[in-house]
Amino acid sequence: MQSTSRLASIDCFRGFAVLVMVLASFLFGTEALPAWLRHVPDGSVTLADFGAPLFIVAIGLTFGASLQRRWARDGPARALWHFLRRALILFAIGLAMAVIWTRLGLNESGIYWGVLQTIAVAIVLALPFLRLSPAARAAAGLALLAVYQLLVVGHWLDLVLASPHGGLPGALAWASLLILATSCSDLLFRAVGREWTLPAAGMLAVASALALSTFVPISKPRVSASYVLFGLGVSIILLWVFHLLVDRWGLRFPWLAAPGKNPLLIYLLQYVLLAPFVLPGIPWWYAQAPILLTIMQAAAFVAAVIALALYLERRNWILSL
Repeated sequence: MQSTSRLASIDCFRGFAVLVMVLASFLFGTEALPAWLRHVPDGSVTLADFGAPLFIVAIGLTFGASLQRRWARDGPARALWHFLRRALILFAIGLAMAVIWTRLGLNESGIYWGVLQTIAVAIVLALPFLRLSPAARAAAGLALLAVYQLLVVGHWLDLVLASPHGGLPGALAWASLLILATSCSDLLFRAVGREWTLPAAGMLAVASALALSTFVPISKPRVSASYVLFGLGVSIILLWVFHLLVDRWGLRFPWLAAPGKNPLLIYLLQYVLLAPFVLPGIPWWYAQAPILLTIMQAAAFVAAVIALALYLERRNWILSL
């Protein structure tokens, strides 16, 4: 099995996911951009809705291999505790951030739930399946997704729609995506000479999502099964592109790799960089800024995030839980 540390494409893919998420964070509070670049209500989907699936898949690419290494080195109890402790810390950080945003009047939902809590619960839910074979993991992920979809249709829809990222119930769907991502990572690391299986799996996921969308809309607010499969497929195809560019053809993208090596710290520090835009509370400066100013600010914000990531990499300041 090829070590994940030898695949520079993983860092680039993860860095791309981080930059998509931080750009979405900046654009969330603006009004000038067109609807296809912002989150929309239930029933439709836009480009802005695929930052979270990219990030979950990026986690899954190394999650299974990391557990296997710790399991072999430290034993089952210490390996499992490592990831449970990581999940608890992520949950606590996410909860603290939600409280702070609420106190500042920036939490429109009023619910203390966010992306870090979602990731934390997804990690805990995925752990019991990671020792299974890739095929068994894929089957378990699909089964969990099917159970979630049935529960949403029958009981949970209002609760899921009322909560960011689907709230606690939605974590089942995100956990299924995480499990499926760990299975897809094996297509990259184990299928030597058969790398075509990776884009094939991506296209199969996209095709399945489109077929399912006839009955279940591709919707981020409800974290629908079609949305999860579509996000998985797009992410896998994009990963394959990075694999070709970086691992096969030797191209380097340091501006992507740097945030990919330090995703949690970059995700947290982005809010410090976001503060000069949001906290003054001047409508024309941020929320109601004209389109040209919004584009310039967004470009400056992303450039600052990349510069910060490159600086942290040079200083070897990595936040690892």
